[in-house]
Formats: sequence, C-alpha cells, structure tokens
Amino acid sequence: MVWQAALLLAAMQPLADVPALTFSRARAFEPESIEVRVARLPRDREASEAQRFERIVTREGAPRALAWTSSEACPAAAAVLARQGSIEMPRLENPRTDGMLVTAFDGASYVLETTAFYGAAGRTGKIRLESNVGTSLARWIDEMLAALAPCWSAEPPDIGERPLTSH
Repeated sequence: MVWQAALLLAAMQPLADVPALTFSRARAFEPESIEVRVARLPRDREASEAQRFERIVTREGAPRALAWTSSEACPAAAAVLARQGSIEMPRLENPRTDGMLVTAFDGASYVLETTAFYGAAGRTGKIRLESNVGTSLARWIDEMLAALAPCWSAEPPDIGERPLTSH
C-alpha cells in the first residue's frame, strides 16, 4: 500500500520536479556526503536545455544543507554535465563462484543515476553506476562538484517551482 501511495504521488509531480540525473560522493571515514540532483528548467520545456542543480549535504545521516544553482548561472557546470557521455562504462561481471568477495574499505563511494539509451533497441531505461576512486565516474563527479562549487546559492533559482527535494 505504501509503495502505491508513493507511486501515485510521484505520478502527480510535474516533470520539472523529477531529477533527470543524480550523482553523489561519500568519502570513507568522513561523516559528510554530497548528493546533487539535476533537472531541466521548466521554462520553454521544448526549447530549453537549461538545467537546475540542487545540492544536499548530509552529515552523519541527516540532511544538513541545501543549495541551488542553474546552468544559466553556472556555465562551467553545464560544460562538465555535457561530458557525462565520456564516462567509461564498466564491464559487466558474472557473480564469482569461488567464494571470493572483494571489498574496499577506503576511498569513496561515487554514484550516478541517470537515463541510458539502448541504441539498437531504440529504448531508454534507468541506469545506476557505482565506483570507488580512480575511475572515470569518480573523475567526472569530482569535476562536476568542482565546477559547481563557486556557484551554489542558499536560494533556489527563481523558476516558480518548488525544489527537487522535500527536505
């Protein structure tokens, strides 16, 4: 029942409130993590490629700070965002049958959730990538966070819509 109510609420949200892309970084042994949600600005939906960005800083499991910007206010972020297609896709691995479990306890957790296009099938679907340090995903997320760093504002962009989160 709860999932049905959540699905109904999600379906009632305007398209602009649904993040098209989400990425995050959580470093090992640090109490703070950063998540950024990206959605297209609602103005001129058909013609505009402008994006809005929302940053959620979580400290010790609780959201502590929200900040916003847009690709209009932060062109450097838009340039890095456009390079997401350069992230090297990992090779799919079959589950190990030898009982070995490889676990990394250091580094960081990098996550990207977005839409992928299956060209031959002409279909799209959600994709989630996760990695540690030293990958093209980690580099891209670090570049995005660096590009966005000088652009954050305590006030959401004036677009006449509510933030991407309900925090």
